[in-house]
Amino acid sequence: MGNRRARSLRLTTSHRAVRRRSTSRSRARGGGLQTFVLAELKARCDDLAAVRRYLRGRARHERTLRQIDTYFVVPRGRLKLREARGGGQLIFYRRPDRAAAKRSDVAVVPVRDGGTVVAVLGRALGVRAVVTKVRESWRWRGVQVQLDTVDGLGTFVELKKVVRGARALAAASRELTALRRELGLAAADIQAPSYSELVGRRRASATSRREPRAPPMTAV
Repeated sequence: MGNRRARSLRLTTSHRAVRRRSTSRSRARGGGLQTFVLAELKARCDDLAAVRRYLRGRARHERTLRQIDTYFVVPRGRLKLREARGGGQLIFYRRPDRAAAKRSDVAVVPVRDGGTVVAVLGRALGVRAVVTKVRESWRWRGVQVQLDTVDGLGTFVELKKVVRGARALAAASRELTALRRELGLAAADIQAPSYSELVGRRRASATSRREPRAPPMTAV
């Protein structure tokens, strides 16, 4: 009796270990939903070349990709489909719109057929904005430094770090602020809104400029 119980316990433990390893492998391959918390900061930068020169020799260049982000209309947070070479991702995130280092709660799932997802969600929810950019990613001290050239908006630097817990978030926010200064990015250049909002504002401004003005009224 005791031998059967011991054998059953060993099998149960083994099955649990296999499931954990399988889950870990699927996440590593991007095979399922991933959720995480970021500390992040975004600033406008008119001289990406200077930032790049500073990073060389200090940071590791990871990749440079052209990305197309399609933002959908949702009642809260932001939902976008990111398409790039090698595949796509459906990304939902929530964060406050403030010009400082801030918390972002993120959920990501890989997508094989981005065109179909855009077509379905576009019809179901509506498209809010499309943002096209070239993103150059570097890794420095555990922080992802992203140099973005965004069509129609200009150039920006984003700093991101995955965190766990309130203390880690506060420490990472201080770290991003210090790194922003080290990279020569001014506090006045920190951006509160997302690229989708910036694209929307630019589009609204261009539309208002194109609208004909009513002729002045003349006295009778």
